[in-house]
Amino acid sequence: MIRQYTICLAGNPNSGKSSLFNALTGMNQKIANFPGVTVDKKSGKLFMPNGESQTIIDLPGTYSMHAITLDERIFTNIILDKDSDSHPDLICYVINPDQIDKQLLLASQLKDLGIPMIIALSMEDIHKVNPEKITLISNYFDCQVIQFSSRTGSGLTELKLALQSLLESNVSKPNLNNGSKIFKDELTALGLPFDSDKTVNYSYFLEVLKSEKEHNSSAVLRAEVKDTMERYDNIAGLIHQLRDGNQHIPPIQNRIDKILIHPLYGMVIFSAIMFLIFQSIFSWAEVPMNLLERGFVFFGEVVGTYLPESWFRELLTNGILPGLSGIIVFVPQIFFLFLFISIMEESGYMSRVVYLFDFWMRKFGLNGRSTIALISGGACAIPAIMSTRTISNWKERLITILVTPMISCSARLPVYSLLIVFIIPANLYFGIVNARGLAFLGIYIFSTLAALFAAFVLSKIIKSKEKSQLMLELPNYRMPIAKNVAFNVWDKVKAFITEAGKVIFLISIALWFLTSYGPEKRREAALEAYKTEVKTNPTLVQHQSESSVLLENSFAGIAGQYIEPVIKPLGFDWKIGISLITSFAAREVFVGTLATIYSSQDDDEDTERLSVLLSKQVNPQTGQKIFNVATSASLIMFYMFALQCLSTVAVVKKETNGWKWPIIQLVGYTALAYIVSLITFQILS
Repeated sequence: MIRQYTICLAGNPNSGKSSLFNALTGMNQKIANFPGVTVDKKSGKLFMPNGESQTIIDLPGTYSMHAITLDERIFTNIILDKDSDSHPDLICYVINPDQIDKQLLLASQLKDLGIPMIIALSMEDIHKVNPEKITLISNYFDCQVIQFSSRTGSGLTELKLALQSLLESNVSKPNLNNGSKIFKDELTALGLPFDSDKTVNYSYFLEVLKSEKEHNSSAVLRAEVKDTMERYDNIAGLIHQLRDGNQHIPPIQNRIDKILIHPLYGMVIFSAIMFLIFQSIFSWAEVPMNLLERGFVFFGEVVGTYLPESWFRELLTNGILPGLSGIIVFVPQIFFLFLFISIMEESGYMSRVVYLFDFWMRKFGLNGRSTIALISGGACAIPAIMSTRTISNWKERLITILVTPMISCSARLPVYSLLIVFIIPANLYFGIVNARGLAFLGIYIFSTLAALFAAFVLSKIIKSKEKSQLMLELPNYRMPIAKNVAFNVWDKVKAFITEAGKVIFLISIALWFLTSYGPEKRREAALEAYKTEVKTNPTLVQHQSESSVLLENSFAGIAGQYIEPVIKPLGFDWKIGISLITSFAAREVFVGTLATIYSSQDDDEDTERLSVLLSKQVNPQTGQKIFNVATSASLIMFYMFALQCLSTVAVVKKETNGWKWPIIQLVGYTALAYIVSLITFQILS
């Protein structure tokens, strides 16, 4: 039987570790969470040259075994816990040759832990390391050193062969007792308790520091600093031999940075980039969106034509298909949003944005790293909140977590796209600037300003004596690797479709039943009353149909009418109310719910675009259109602030280790959404 081993990729942030993981695993990867935390655990199958497959895990980027951030704590726990499912049998340590002097510290720590290791030097296509220097590294760490390129694939076969060879040697882990007396004396001198009967090797030394960090923080800090400085002293000679001609920052990079991180020019360029992103989201996505919409219309017509009349046909044509189409047609916009964010991250520009905004973020009680969360929040609040683990200051991290969901995310895109149609005409300025794209940008700017204002208020309420700091490494600019961008976008879009699709599918079935059935006597009486009134007032059919009467007296209609008094001041009727309730699971469900509700009352055999269908809806009491400027703007404001995403609530609960902050956040966001929506409707109406 083939023994299964766990290979872990380790390295500093920006070392090329994740690019190597994508190159080695291709599509044979999955994303889960490390136990007890919401940090992504990327694992995959690595197929060896001999045909065997082994598990490979991409560990969080880490600078040292002396953990500061959540990422580093997870890394340290996995390396030290030999019972962990993710504990490595073999480590592939990835080094960026341009930052080699900074990245040898962690390598020296891993070496002393006795875990078999291979060193992989990335970016061979850009920076080929001299063979003599590779030999120096290999001799110092007593392991193989392979250079590779994730972009071209060069060196990957050699790396797989090296990993296979080490595995075939039975991956014996040496029992390292080197420095046992030194570590024992160090712990004794610092007054840190330890089991004197145990062998005090480096692994046990780190375990003691980890366990005593909370109770003897100053002593632990002194031990960590001493260990770090001694290691730098030990590798200083190697670094000196490697440094000559090794580190190089391209002259053009300095010239570009003078512009991109300039307080004025940098802001202008960033604003221009965001403007182009939102223009493309609305303009470029229009054609594929129309094609998808027509595809659903065609499929609905085929189902309606060829399936015999039955409850199943009604479920498909008036329930499931309208619900799913309300989400799937917006996938092109989601795709472009994730595409641009991935390119910004891959190119190295996102780190510049963090540096650029650090000064301004501090004015609002945040940190430069909060910028990553706020920008990522434009895609999805869940990974954005998870990204705050790189913020070491707890107060700044908490405030970032609390305000990030206020940034308009991709789940709101379908809602905004649908409602903007009723507010902004489809005009082009100067022949290229899309008016609705400008409206999109305006919505995102407004939500960002609201988030910053909320952060400022929270910074005055939440107290902390901990000092803020930003330590940031600006990576060299690089051309984004198409495969990495593709994998990243695919993962995000797939997650959007599957997560939203599952919810929509179930809700569509439930809604179809609730809108199609109701108390029989009540429905019959209402229908009879409608027919009688039509005889005396024939114009009534222009505003109300038999289907709408039946819908109003369905189970869903009755439930909606109970909550209508609460939401009527916002300009919402009971049908919108049902959509608000269902979308508390996930915002994007709102569009699918509207599609299901209005499809169930549509007497026309031809399936129409949802926006066209909604534009025809008229209030039977007033004769005015339901989706007018005031109602649509009120809905946009409600969805801008309401925390309608149970997954976000769950993530905040995990990240803050309790229910206190997510409950405060949920109640506060809902109250704010109601108030802002109320003010908006009352002003515009």
